[in-house]
Amino acid sequence: MEKWLKERVLHRYVLENYKKYTHNGMKIIQVKDNKDQYPDLFCILEDGKEVPVEVEWKSSNFVQHGHDINYLRENQGFLFVCSKDQDLGYDVPQYLLQTDDFEKWFESHAKEIARDTLIEYKEEAKAERVFPKLWFTYLSLKAGGIEHFEVSLKRGVWGVQEGYSGFVINQISSIQKRDIIAFIGPGRGFKGRVDLKTWSKRAFTGKFERVRLYRVTRGYYFDRTHVWKGAGKWANETFPHRFDFNPHPILDLKNVPISKLSMTAKTELHSMVYNNLIPANPSSMIDLLFYGEPATKDIEMLPRAQQLTLELSQTSSQASSVVSRHKAH
Repeated sequence: MEKWLKERVLHRYVLENYKKYTHNGMKIIQVKDNKDQYPDLFCILEDGKEVPVEVEWKSSNFVQHGHDINYLRENQGFLFVCSKDQDLGYDVPQYLLQTDDFEKWFESHAKEIARDTLIEYKEEAKAERVFPKLWFTYLSLKAGGIEHFEVSLKRGVWGVQEGYSGFVINQISSIQKRDIIAFIGPGRGFKGRVDLKTWSKRAFTGKFERVRLYRVTRGYYFDRTHVWKGAGKWANETFPHRFDFNPHPILDLKNVPISKLSMTAKTELHSMVYNNLIPANPSSMIDLLFYGEPATKDIEMLPRAQQLTLELSQTSSQASSVVSRHKAH
């Protein structure tokens, strides 16, 4: 059975409920948190002695995690567990946590735990999303990305599968209006996924056939209306995780040689091929601008490219400034 709660939640339960438990008949009068390092906690007993404590869902986890049991033995430590499924020796006591009590505690503290967990991310979201963000997404020949992209250009919408990886869904759900999305691909000169070491060599002959940039006009939303025709295991897929974009490109490049790019750009593009959709560094886009060839004779493309370069540079500076201020606080 899959565990949805991390062990750290058990640590918090013990920190807030230690008075309900004893060790060798002595009361626990204080508990110190070791910040998820081994041992998890230090308990101070009523005789003033401080002993190490490890907290596990079950005894066998202690062994699986490779903890040094001698440290507990030599310092008269012990374990708090929800299940004694493995004997660790008479000299390392295991005390069962009251699971019914833990359940009641969790029910009454769930909102607080969620708030404390998410506060950092909410602060980062507020700090970092006051300016447009750059995204790279890969158009693969094998996955039907090119065909779907042609349909997308007519509708100004892009979407990914409902059951796609959690990483990609998390990324696409962060896309907002005014962000910049680069549809990159297909790739040529390499077959599928290539290890980063090979990808980074000067002799690597891989390239991207096209790089097309668009402005996002509507941020993430969920819609099961049929737009694309699925195939294979995605035959009935509606690609409901979506965003809209202006189908008139800001920039259209072709024949971008991977070997000439900076290491930052190479690494991000390699990650894009593996993960499909990633947030990208503005410097990587500037690198693509420098080495790519214009794919059209649009006379307005150069001014747009210059404006984009300026915007991306400003975005990068704003991001660094905001992150620095956030860290300072």
